[in-house]
Amino acid sequence: MYIARELQENLVQFFRPGAASGLILAGAVGCGKTTLIRYVLTQLDHDFRVFSYTGDDVQFRQAVASNTRYLHEQVSAQTTRPALIFIDEVQKSGLIFDAVKYAFDHTPASFIISGSNPAFLQTEARKRLQRRAELWQLAPFSLGEILAHAKIVKPEWVRQFREILFSWRTGQDIQLPLDIDENIKRIIARYLSYGGFPLVHLAQDNDEKLLEIRKIVERGFELMSVNNDAAADTIKQELARLHSREFTYQGVFQRTGLRRRDQINKVIDALIDQGYLLKKKPLLSGEQRRSYLSNFSYIDPGIVTYLTGEELLEDEAETGLRVEGYLHNRLRQILQLKPLKTQVNYYKPFSIDVNNKVKYGAGEIDFVISIGQRLLPLEAKAGSELSRIDTSLLVRFIRDHDVAFGVVAYGGLPYWDDSARILYWPYWLV
Repeated sequence: MYIARELQENLVQFFRPGAASGLILAGAVGCGKTTLIRYVLTQLDHDFRVFSYTGDDVQFRQAVASNTRYLHEQVSAQTTRPALIFIDEVQKSGLIFDAVKYAFDHTPASFIISGSNPAFLQTEARKRLQRRAELWQLAPFSLGEILAHAKIVKPEWVRQFREILFSWRTGQDIQLPLDIDENIKRIIARYLSYGGFPLVHLAQDNDEKLLEIRKIVERGFELMSVNNDAAADTIKQELARLHSREFTYQGVFQRTGLRRRDQINKVIDALIDQGYLLKKKPLLSGEQRRSYLSNFSYIDPGIVTYLTGEELLEDEAETGLRVEGYLHNRLRQILQLKPLKTQVNYYKPFSIDVNNKVKYGAGEIDFVISIGQRLLPLEAKAGSELSRIDTSLLVRFIRDHDVAFGVVAYGGLPYWDDSARILYWPYWLV
């Protein structure tokens, strides 16, 4: 069963018969890269002659190793139409890149490459292909994709937030014929516990879902090489326990017995490189200063459940942290499609003391999204009751930084507060 992905429309539009284009599609193990690409290729075969290969094929690896012109010759001999080359598991041989570059430069042929090692794709593949390819990340299913597949929401409703984010529109005029019923609540609750990895979503019961999460986590995490496996496991679990909370080294030092930050950073960097972990830092607007505070979120709530053993979410604050982690990943997905420089931070009120040090105050805004020179503050809330949501810091940020408006991504329906200039938007439609 194929479930439509939000990125598929962008992939189809990325490749045009009149111009050669290159794309690297990265993402954590098990997020559905190959399935998505194969579906997109069926949408493109009327405009392109598609050539598919895999680095798992020994004969293919030998062919490109012995002849850099191999792909160019295959395409030239078989078609005069625009060509699109797909190579999966490209990390199996670095020599594949030489053949791809030659075909791109001399045929010319478009290409899309992928594989099960995100770190390799984000470093070696980008380096070897240089200006020839863009890098996109694929995440597990989003709530919007799942709800759209169930025909509870329309895909264009989910795309509304992208339009709000990339324009100065506040969304105040958007009316959606939608109510929050028990079916939506059930899907959201299941997602915040078990996440959106495709095979996890398709599993029938909770134990099956956890088994699939275990396979995904163990397959991906085993790619990391660290000197102290016991400490590495503790760090991974601590990151899950702190999911979307501020990270400090002191707690990890106490739990692992380590005394050096670089040992911890090695594990964190590996999790980021393999596509499992996201990082954001506080925004120090107006000051050229650095902060050593960080906030980490796993890309999928199922990973948090697996590592912490906390399946059922009854506490609203804990649920809110899962929502925040979900939004962190969704914002990364959306912003990668914008050609402007973008960044995701969080905000803590701060002052500068007599020693010229940054002193943080109380409160926090979960996200400050930078798109070029424009800022958009966003708070993540699990609840749906407007009266229980404190927006005082958000209102102050909007005023002090002269931004057009702010967003509260929450569990309710779209609502525009004109006096505060705040858009309330369902987090499950982000």
